[in-house]
Amino acid sequence: MKRVQGTHIKKKAWIQAGITLVFLLLLLYGAASELYTLGAHYYCVTVGSDYLGNVSCKVDAEKLIHDCRRELANETEGYLMLDLDYQVEEKKNFFQPLLSEEELIGKIRNTMTEEREAQSNQVMYLIWAGDQPIYFESLDALTDFLGRIKNRQDADGSYHVTYQSAGNHNQDTMQVELIYSDVVQQRKKMLARTAGLLEDGLFVQREEEEDDGLSGVLDLDFSEPVRVYTEYLPAGKLSDVEAAYNRVTKSGERNTIYQVKEGDTLVSIAESHGTTVESIMELNGYQSEREALVTGKQMILAVPRADIGLRVVKALSYEENYTVKNEYINNEEWYRNQQVVRSVGAPGQRQVDVVITMENGVETDHQVLAQIVRVPATPTVIERGIRNPDTYIWPLGDVRITSLYGERWGRMHEGVDFGCPEGTPVMAALGGTVTYAGWINGYGNCVVISHDDGTSTRYAHNSELLVEAGQTVIQGECVSLSGNTGNSTGPHLHFEIIIDGEAVDPLEYLPENP
Repeated sequence: MKRVQGTHIKKKAWIQAGITLVFLLLLLYGAASELYTLGAHYYCVTVGSDYLGNVSCKVDAEKLIHDCRRELANETEGYLMLDLDYQVEEKKNFFQPLLSEEELIGKIRNTMTEEREAQSNQVMYLIWAGDQPIYFESLDALTDFLGRIKNRQDADGSYHVTYQSAGNHNQDTMQVELIYSDVVQQRKKMLARTAGLLEDGLFVQREEEEDDGLSGVLDLDFSEPVRVYTEYLPAGKLSDVEAAYNRVTKSGERNTIYQVKEGDTLVSIAESHGTTVESIMELNGYQSEREALVTGKQMILAVPRADIGLRVVKALSYEENYTVKNEYINNEEWYRNQQVVRSVGAPGQRQVDVVITMENGVETDHQVLAQIVRVPATPTVIERGIRNPDTYIWPLGDVRITSLYGERWGRMHEGVDFGCPEGTPVMAALGGTVTYAGWINGYGNCVVISHDDGTSTRYAHNSELLVEAGQTVIQGECVSLSGNTGNSTGPHLHFEIIIDGEAVDPLEYLPENP
């Protein structure tokens, strides 16, 4: 009995050993044929939210997904958009089942097929306007939208909207381009020919006076690149196209850097950039709109800018009236303040050909190609004096200055006081015509003489006047006797020189020595 039991136990042991051996052989076979892991590194693949399995070596999951999506796209009516996340994670465990590349491709395809069948979204075309997205239900709708923006600067439809691959290996991203028609091509050729376009892009004066000029768009593009992205989204995501158009074409203010050019002023910069002098002063700390600007210095400008703006280059021909500088006939006998208009000029008419560049409706460059005179302008002819003013003489023979020109006793003293005994002869400092001889409050007895050079002299506080208004006097002629009349603290002569209606310091015009 015991012998039978022992034989049974041995038989059972052999069976278990055989099973174990077979299992080990299977594992070895599986490992050798990449069915299971035996502690070596392997890679876990997840697509979307689905764990697909393990592979023995790292795979290019992006390529496999792209290939499967392309195959499904060929089998799908319309556009297929499946943007699935994926992950390939390295791990190390014993006895993990492994997939072959064919099995992995099958699982990826099944996952994408299920995702396609479960989708209730629709294809949308997305562009960014500033920091906000706009969604369109079709490429045609997007084209119409961009066309409306384009037509703000291209009323005759010389350009049309096209799409090109963005070139980043993503087939769902496109770059918007504006392609010009043959009309623009011919316009460019004609303008280059008639304006003498040089190879370096500079224009020269053209000579064909009979040419009527040429106007139109030469170049048009979006101010910043516009890219189109394709996504599957719920229908509720679609944008209100009209509201979006009103928003993106409305100009807001954005800061930009401007480098000061020679001849710039705050007013000219504000006008050329569509902003205000007050805005420039506030952003840059200027205290006055007349503040001198340093050439080459940079300043901040808040300029109008739409979310989707246009940069346009236009050729423009227009007629304008123009004038020429006056012509002068010099007369050596006349003083410089004398002039007479001998003939009145007339404006002329000319055609001006220009090329202008505009950024979001603001002119950024202006080149004059040609100016063709249709009707010549004639100048105004003016005869003018070139004789310098005569030299003044001292109004007294014996000079003793008692008070200078300038502030005195809290008020302006507008002349020079010469101390002298009452009755001292007062002489005309320059020949001229007496325009006043009489009493003036504060000045007392006073003489005013107007001179041919446009100046005048005043002699105050006299005791006696020796001339009358309207009388002509020569330089050095006695016009009065000094005194102490009016607001005076003692006998003296108050003497003034008046130029352009303002009293000046007489000592700057009188000879150095009396």
